[in-house]
Amino acid sequence: MALTTSSESDEEGSTPELRRCRCCEEEKPLSDFYPRGKKDPRPDSYCKQCRAENFRQWAKENPEARKAAAVRTRVKLRKRVLAHYGGSCDCCGEDREPFLAIDHINGGGIQHRKSLGHDGLGGSFYRWLVKQGFPSGFRVLCHNCNQALGHYGRCPHQDDGEQHGADNLIK
Repeated sequence: MALTTSSESDEEGSTPELRRCRCCEEEKPLSDFYPRGKKDPRPDSYCKQCRAENFRQWAKENPEARKAAAVRTRVKLRKRVLAHYGGSCDCCGEDREPFLAIDHINGGGIQHRKSLGHDGLGGSFYRWLVKQGFPSGFRVLCHNCNQALGHYGRCPHQDDGEQHGADNLIK
């Protein structure tokens, strides 16, 4: 279980450090192991391949627990993304999380989500935003403001006291 390092080196350099997987018992390079966690960079006890197979087996045997874990992960990810982009609607100031969405400022959201393998729940889009380092071109809008912009081209909150209604939005 301890790290095994080779003291011998070949002509081109040293041999990478190896670790024995507790599951398959094979010695593999450290790159074949995930770190234990954010605060513990040491390599995991199981190689990536065994970890994935163990997870697939667990998920098959525990579908309800897997679904609950996926929901918790997606909710946590969504909250992180919303917080990064301001946490409240850029148009009306709504800050209650269930009412908020991420808007593509220049449009094209449907096509973008489809290109990411849209899962219908936003998870793939939120993961993409995090992996890209929270790129510009996105903002938080409440669902009402987002829908109004998508359907009418502007939001009723931008009318400066005009009467709000679909007829007034289509000018």
